[in-house]
Amino acid sequence: MQSNRTEFTTPALWIAACIGTSFICTFGFACVTPLAGLAALAGLYLPRREALLTTGATWAANQAVGFLFLHYPLTANCLGWGVALGAAALLATIAAGECNRLQSHAARLVAGLFAAFIVYEGASFAVTPILGGESTFTADIVWGVFAINALTFCILAASRAAFVAFDLRARTVALLPSRP
Repeated sequence: MQSNRTEFTTPALWIAACIGTSFICTFGFACVTPLAGLAALAGLYLPRREALLTTGATWAANQAVGFLFLHYPLTANCLGWGVALGAAALLATIAAGECNRLQSHAARLVAGLFAAFIVYEGASFAVTPILGGESTFTADIVWGVFAINALTFCILAASRAAFVAFDLRARTVALLPSRP
């Protein structure tokens, strides 16, 4: 597997970006926080252990905001959905990480996003016989959830690419001889 990191985009910076995005997005999207998109990014840009820990932390940030600030109800169903979404996000991280085997960076990004989203939504839908909520899996709703995940994924992936380009440019300039 190829490494997709530079010194500037250290795992700590990437982990903080994912957790911070989850925290902020939860205020705006609540139950539609883009956990699949964030899981895809973690799976694509971090080693598996760090990716799973990052995804767990993004899920924990989402749950903390939900229960502490948005007043999610402390019911068995709500707690069950929280656990189910956390597990779905972890599975999505693994699915995205498997896409790192692809040779093309663009193919890894596209496949990683789709793999993570399909696994996340599939795992979420799989618990509806137990927790309910089948009505939230209409085509329109799933498309809207995908759009939120894809937009978040694209913004963070583009931001990372810009940071990498800036970092490489800064290192190249630092290595050039100074002019008299």
